[in-house]
Amino acid sequence: MWNVEINGIQQSDKAISAAAVNQLDRQNNTFKVSCKGINETYHFLECNISIDGKDVASGIVIDYKVKERGIKRTVVSCTDHYYIFQHRIVIERYENMKASDILIHLITKYAPEFTTTCVGETASIIELFECDYMLLSEAVTKLMAYLPDHHYYIDAN
Repeated sequence: MWNVEINGIQQSDKAISAAAVNQLDRQNNTFKVSCKGINETYHFLECNISIDGKDVASGIVIDYKVKERGIKRTVVSCTDHYYIFQHRIVIERYENMKASDILIHLITKYAPEFTTTCVGETASIIELFECDYMLLSEAVTKLMAYLPDHHYYIDAN
């Protein structure tokens, strides 16, 4: 059974359909939920979709559109939590550290609402890595340039 929550409130009885688009690297995963009987605005609130208790999409409400054709339908548009990476400023300097350790530190300090338990360890040591007033998303992209065989994504967990 699938479940939809917006701002921690179950909306499954109102949800008609859902669709998601997943991306790698510097792209945002997006998803939409079509609902009936929604009258509230949910901008920038948390939205989660799960199937049989397993999260499949999670993010922030960025838009909603109301259509009335016999029945009032609201399409809630969401973007994943990578949105947060695109709005946090990083000021750091790292010397002689593994890329994975740099990534873990960046996320822990600048996006503490994220977990780093799935960050794989890398062997390569980076002599100097500087982030001078750049977005966290740009810092991660710059760091990933040192790891051409690796990719990253932010999942629902």
